[in-house]
Amino acid sequence: MLVKKMPVTTTAMPTSSKLQKCARATHRLRGTAYTAIQAHASASETDARRRTAEGRGEVRDALHISRRTVLAAAPLLGYAGVTQTPRRAALADTTPPDERSAVLSAIARGEDPAKVEALIDRLVATGDPSQGTSASTVDGTLAGEWILLWASGAAEPQKIQAALGPIAPTSSQLIGAPAASLAQREKVGACQVLTFLGGGVRVVLAAGAVPTPSGAKDTLEIQPPFSLDLLVGGRKLAGAEFASDADFRTNGVTPLNKRDDEAIAAPRNQYTQLFVENSGQPGDVRVSRVTAGDPVVVGTTYVHVRV
Repeated sequence: MLVKKMPVTTTAMPTSSKLQKCARATHRLRGTAYTAIQAHASASETDARRRTAEGRGEVRDALHISRRTVLAAAPLLGYAGVTQTPRRAALADTTPPDERSAVLSAIARGEDPAKVEALIDRLVATGDPSQGTSASTVDGTLAGEWILLWASGAAEPQKIQAALGPIAPTSSQLIGAPAASLAQREKVGACQVLTFLGGGVRVVLAAGAVPTPSGAKDTLEIQPPFSLDLLVGGRKLAGAEFASDADFRTNGVTPLNKRDDEAIAAPRNQYTQLFVENSGQPGDVRVSRVTAGDPVVVGTTYVHVRV
């Protein structure tokens, strides 16, 4: 009697195995990102010096960071992004290549935060390419999408990364029209976006963002109302709104970012733009610092790159 062989079927990999596989891949990519940014910064510095020796002061081409290089840096935040077509960034010729490259190299190598911050201060001391006017409107120099490369220890993204390890999200910031388009809410000027699982899951914190009432053209004030939405596959599955800073600091928090009474009662957060490359192209570097508001985050420094 002949026994008919049944086709062999395979079952889906268990979720735990998928996460372990993702973690291993992300770990490998993190090392690749470090190497890519460090090599890029070193090559930029070498080429800039060669141009100077030849009497050619233009360093624009030497200093650009391609879109691919920026996205390769995403594993620094625990997430491997989708590779995009590289585009050259036209950067300000006045930025000394040594200072800029030193910051990017230190971030890529995972240097001690105090050392990175000292290098950032040196970069800022070279002068703001936007001449202190980048925050005069959210739809001007700052408008667009920015990937977070580095933040000092008090920053919320750092806490989330530490808690989630290899499956931590990438952190990005949308400012101006892109933020309003994503949030689909009124009075939105900025969004903080945490992206998981290749973009399939996003947590979006949206708020108003306007030039500070003092009139400083380099500082944005973050204003209510706040909204916190969970997007899966582009569809909103859950959301919450908060009418004030105190409301958000009381009810929009987790054990990772719980606030005490002093923080809850603090004024609105203000973000001063210390250094903003203003070509409007992928690769622009931006350094900002929280200079007023919630005492938990005041003094926090961020380094973003435009994508």
